[in-house]
Amino acid sequence: MLNLYEKQYVQIRNLTLIIFPLRSTCSTIWQINDVVWTLDPQDTENVDISVSLSETNPYFNLSSSELEYHLCEHKTYFLFKKPIITSLPTSVEISENNQAETLLHTIDAVDGETLTCELHSVLPFSNDTVFEVKETSTPGEYGIYYVYIPRNRSLDYDSVVRYDVSVTCTDGRQPSDEGHLMVYVIKNIPPEFTDLPREEILPQQSTSSDFTIPIVVTDADTATTSLSYAINCEPSASCPFSRTTTSTGADIKTTVDFSTIQVPAFDIHVTVNDGDTTVGSNVLSVYVENINDIPVFANAESDLKIGVEENTAVGTLLYTYFTTDLDSVDVVTYSWTPTTNSYFDIDSASGQISTIAEFDYDNLFYVGFATSFRFVVRATDTKDTATTTVTISIVNVNDVPTLSNTHYVLNDTENVGETLLSSPNIDASDPENETLRYTLDCNGYNTTYFEMDESTGDVYFGGDFDSDIGHPPVTECNVTVTDPGGLTDTAFLTINIADTNDFTPIFERDYYNVFLFPTEDIGTILINVSASDGDITETWNTITYGLDQSGLGNSYFNIDENGTITVAMDISASFNYGQTVILTLSATDGGGLVGYSTLSLIFPEIIDIGVDKRTEAQKRADRIKAAQERKAKVKSDFFSTDDPWSVNKYQSKNVSEKQDPAPAINRKNKRSDDKSVNSSDQGSQGTTNANRSSMDSFDSLSSSKNLFPYNQQSHHIFNPETGRKNKRNVDQKSLW
Repeated sequence: MLNLYEKQYVQIRNLTLIIFPLRSTCSTIWQINDVVWTLDPQDTENVDISVSLSETNPYFNLSSSELEYHLCEHKTYFLFKKPIITSLPTSVEISENNQAETLLHTIDAVDGETLTCELHSVLPFSNDTVFEVKETSTPGEYGIYYVYIPRNRSLDYDSVVRYDVSVTCTDGRQPSDEGHLMVYVIKNIPPEFTDLPREEILPQQSTSSDFTIPIVVTDADTATTSLSYAINCEPSASCPFSRTTTSTGADIKTTVDFSTIQVPAFDIHVTVNDGDTTVGSNVLSVYVENINDIPVFANAESDLKIGVEENTAVGTLLYTYFTTDLDSVDVVTYSWTPTTNSYFDIDSASGQISTIAEFDYDNLFYVGFATSFRFVVRATDTKDTATTTVTISIVNVNDVPTLSNTHYVLNDTENVGETLLSSPNIDASDPENETLRYTLDCNGYNTTYFEMDESTGDVYFGGDFDSDIGHPPVTECNVTVTDPGGLTDTAFLTINIADTNDFTPIFERDYYNVFLFPTEDIGTILINVSASDGDITETWNTITYGLDQSGLGNSYFNIDENGTITVAMDISASFNYGQTVILTLSATDGGGLVGYSTLSLIFPEIIDIGVDKRTEAQKRADRIKAAQERKAKVKSDFFSTDDPWSVNKYQSKNVSEKQDPAPAINRKNKRSDDKSVNSSDQGSQGTTNANRSSMDSFDSLSSSKNLFPYNQQSHHIFNPETGRKNKRNVDQKSLW
């Protein structure tokens, strides 16, 4: 714990820190070991302050190794020593052809703390990093390195003779002053040839392939093993030399059997490079002596081609080679490679090529054997050899193509034009495996119905084919296959085209309206519907009728195979007057295609006068009685007026209830008033019975007033003049 009011000493590294008591004024200059440290007054507000050195101080003299530490105005000032590079400035030399990274200088600096050093600048400036500062192999030690750049010359004496490399080191608080390394570039001394140019003579008849011609080179500032060499030979097309590097220079060596060399002389241009300078080229001239004259083919082309037809007789002479040789004593012999084959041979003395076996092109070709043979022919005078090539090809003789069958059958169904029919597997073989052409002839006119692909034999419809308009179900054709040589083969083709179910049944009408009553008897014919199908095939044009009653919950109606719709069960409890039921009619042909129409069942609405709870026997008796009364009274009470149904007229004539023109209805209402029924009966069965029972009375009204027409085939109509019910035939097609 520091006492701010007493002077204290604190040891910090190799310095003694003196802390003075708090006072109102502060000094901004200190001296350590006769070196004055000056505090910049502008920085007095900072906590951590760097100070600069001054060699003289007119204000202070402090004891040696003491650093005065002031606390004033509640502010603390810290003083830190700047790093010093001790190994710079200095200078080094480097050769301009240096091609390796090189440590030029190891940096020494003092501070007492860990330092890091870095490159500050290089003069003159270069875009390439020629120098860099980095740690050496010793941790914490830094050095200045030369960096070699392979893509170009890093150092060039003619461009820059001296570099000024500036570095700085820092302890993390403040950097040192710059240290400078002067790098001087030493000009390269180029290598020298000591034995070029010169001439060498080599014997051509030697069989050696290892002639060696040494080349000696010296270099004052580069090791000879670091030199690189290059050679360029004239003529270059057949240069038989290479070079290898040695401790004294390079060796020029032959690379082939020198007895094969036919060129009388070579000039070998040699160059050497020390990494900076290329010297040369200097010429080594090599002369070849005692060159042998090579035999020459007198009548052979560079690549002779001989064709021989298949089945040629054994021993047939195909070709004879002739050669010339300037060395008259040389005897020329002939051979070829490959030496083994089963069909041809060359005579070693005469150079004649002849057949030695029979051969068939097709048998060779189809089993994958070669039908063409290439040989390298050699003419040798025991010293040198001349070569040429010959290709002998077995020539195929054209054979007739053959169809795989004599009669093909094609079965398919009608379709649109250009549709590919099912394949009749028309195929032909040709011993030469040539490209064959297929054609189709269907006896003139019928040919237009079909087309054949010339390359594959596939059959297509030539146009839209429709059996329903009379296109033939069976067509007889001829198929012909032709090879490029005009040879042909023919077979029969039977084309069977079946009718397809391409027509959907169509009802005569899009919708049908049928008027009926809930009291219709079972078996009553409601209407006869009809649909047609355009297919000519019986299987496809046979129609089955259907009536979708899934929404009714039961099959109240029936439709038979003729399209006749009848009442299938009692409907009185399931349908009401004023109700319309819409059902879907269907007509399905033998192929499953379905046509639809709409059937509307209309139950006409009549006046509901009350709840009728009479039995059927009572209703029948009431109707008979009402008919008798009408017979006596209707004519006088009704037909003498303009409007016999006018209620006002009844009232004006004081017609009693018993004289009501519809006594059955009035009696029904009266009975309804006398009987007690629940609401559910009134809304269901009771209402249905009342509507049905009053319907016969309503028939006469509808007949005279034309309130609604009927399209039933027959319906019960009451005749008010006779008092009987007659059947009135109504056309089933008369719609609402």
